Amino acid sequence: MLFGEKVFIDTEYIIKMQHEIAGDLVQWLKIEMESESIRGDYTKLLCKSEEIKIRGETVFFGTGYLIFSGDGKIKQLYLGAEESIVLREESVLAADITTEGEPLSTNYLSLVTLSGPGAVFIHGDGDFAEFYLEKGETVEVRTSCITAMDSTVTYQLGSRFSTLSGPGAVLLQSSIPEEEESKEFPFLDRT
Repeated sequence: MLFGEKVFIDTEYIIKMQHEIAGDLVQWLKIEMESESIRGDYTKLLCKSEEIKIRGETVFFGTGYLIFSGDGKIKQLYLGAEESIVLREESVLAADITTEGEPLSTNYLSLVTLSGPGAVFIHGDGDFAEFYLEKGETVEVRTSCITAMDSTVTYQLGSRFSTLSGPGAVLLQSSIPEEEESKEFPFLDRT
């Protein structure tokens, strides 16, 4: 259980990865590094200290700072050594180098399972809607708004709506992509 009041916090990672999340509508993330390495989304990098080096397009190392831009809100999650979370791949802004990712094969959404230990910073369009599904509880959510969910949540992805079943926490971005706002959904009960 990784969101809200049920967040797992490992103080080793809070101290190691010094950071600041700022901004209102579109937040930004500043990470201070001291001879460390992190994984990050190069396409969301606003600036970096000259001393920070880049390996490939995802690994940043050295001493200095990095500033990443989100598309809305940014949230930090902490994964313990035995914890994992399922994320929309595009939602991962930066992660502790100690985390490991494994892509999941899906037709409608690029997902990745991220395992700890370590911190991960995620972002989504707009704000976040967070809720917890009890065991056996099921909801239908807009597929394009899925940001993260506990690895205990089972899912069936659809082109427009997906079914999620508990137990576990779910995090949705609140902004619906423009191309979906005008689409008709004839299967929805409008009574």
